[in-house]
Order: sequence, then structure tokens, then C-alpha cells
Amino acid sequence: YKLREAIVMKKMVGKKLTALILSLVLVLTSFAGVFADGTQGATATEIKVGTVAVQSGVLSFIGQPYVAGMKAYFDMVNAQGGVNGRKIKLVVKDDEFKTDKAITAVEELIEVDKVFAIVGQLGTPGVKASAITVKEAGIPSVYFGTGEDSVTRMGENFFPVQPSYVTEGKLMAQYVAKTAKAKKIVVLYQNDA
Repeated sequence: YKLREAIVMKKMVGKKLTALILSLVLVLTSFAGVFADGTQGATATEIKVGTVAVQSGVLSFIGQPYVAGMKAYFDMVNAQGGVNGRKIKLVVKDDEFKTDKAITAVEELIEVDKVFAIVGQLGTPGVKASAITVKEAGIPSVYFGTGEDSVTRMGENFFPVQPSYVTEGKLMAQYVAKTAKAKKIVVLYQNDA
């Protein structure tokens, strides 16, 4: 069971990571021509982006490959010349999947590390708790790892890729009802963020 669960999780992380990376490259490419002197996290040679993802603790098996995939892709992009000549620098913060640490990490990325964007922040509790900080800072938030409905509608500096859990749930229920010809569907869920 544990092996099957790990394989399924690895496939899910891989698909989501691909979506994250493609979204980020599109956003960076669209902004690359408008970087002016003084734009936070952007210089003539570098675009600094930050992520918050569980790197230690019991859920690190999700966050470690997630971040490793981002790093590998950015290394490839940088080896090919970067984005319009600018290398992508990824700053990683570990929140241990704890809300208070996620808030602190996002604040550090914005105020201390001075990142251009938050990319791929992972986990509903931390994303939801720190979303207002990102919104108020006005920096792009590209592919946050949650489908929490309120976060997917935060504002113009948020670029969600994952559908909201509400939409995702409706689509899954429709699929199961149609494919399995189910008359009743049971849903088990954790009733919190």
C-alpha cells in the first residue's frame, strides 16, 4: 500500500511540477521585457524567485522532489541562456507544512530576499494563510500548490494553474457518475484547509 501511495504521489507531483514550470516560464517571459531598474528581484542578469515547500518532516516526501524538479528545470533553462538573457535564481524556504512557518517564509522571501515572484508555494494551509501578504506586496504568485477556492480568485497578481477543489470535485463526480454509472457517490474528506 505504501509503495502504491508513493508511486501515485510521485506521478501527481510530476504532473503538477510540469504545469508549474511551464506557467512560470510563460509569466517570466511576459514580464522579462518590462523589467525596469529597481524592479524587485530582477536585474540585468538575474530573476530571483522564491518558493515555500515542505523540505523536512513527515511530508517532505512531497516537497523534496517538487523542489528538486523546479531546480532541475531552472538549471536547464539557465544552461540555455536563461529568460531573455537573465538566469533564474530559486530561493527555497522550508515551512515543514506548518502555517506559521509558511507565513514567516513568505514574508522573508518578499522583504529580505526581495524575490520577483513566489512560485509553486506548496500546501493549502500555508498558501491560504500567506496569500494576503503576497497580494498586498503585489508580486506575482505563480502556481501555488492548492485548489482552495478563495486563493484561486485572489487577484491579478495570482496565476493559478490547479483548478479549485470545488471545480475539481464536480468534474470527478461527473466522471465517476458517467463512467461507473454510479447512482450514489461517497465522498470522504478532511473538513479543514
